[in-house]
Amino acid sequence: MRTLLTVALLVVVAGCGTGNVATGAGYDSEGTGADLTTTPVYQDASDYLALNGGDQGAWFDARDSISTAFDQVCGDTFCEGDYNPIRTLTFTCSVKISTGIISTCKWVFAGAYATISPTTGTITSHDKVWKCTVPLNGMKPKAFVDFVTAAGGNVLNNALPNGRGNIYDGLGTCLTGT
Repeated sequence: MRTLLTVALLVVVAGCGTGNVATGAGYDSEGTGADLTTTPVYQDASDYLALNGGDQGAWFDARDSISTAFDQVCGDTFCEGDYNPIRTLTFTCSVKISTGIISTCKWVFAGAYATISPTTGTITSHDKVWKCTVPLNGMKPKAFVDFVTAAGGNVLNNALPNGRGNIYDGLGTCLTGT
């Protein structure tokens, strides 16, 4: 009986090491479903720059610059309404490793407000998250950094070098739902 229990325990422990016991394929522990047994095709732009001799710090500075630009226009535009203030949660771009070209970018925002029940004092929070696509596809991460640096305070309104409009118009569509 003890031998049978030991063997069963070893089988269970061995199965826990793989993400998929049926196929034996390894999956990431973060729950994205990514198969870690295959070679990655895409990666985060900051990781791409760090691993390919790019200026990762400049990428972070560019992200900070567009967030600051958003904060400056937010009060007069997108942030009017219930969910004021809307704040940046993250700005992430995927880069195709073989080409160094941005595939897609998401700028994620959140806003919230609270209400208090006048009879019970209970606080109810109301929150919303927006996942806005930023049309940087087709650009290299360094081209985006150079664009942000050259644009200065007009980074949201200046035409993108890839000919896909500007960031401001895309945010307006995303944040207002129009």
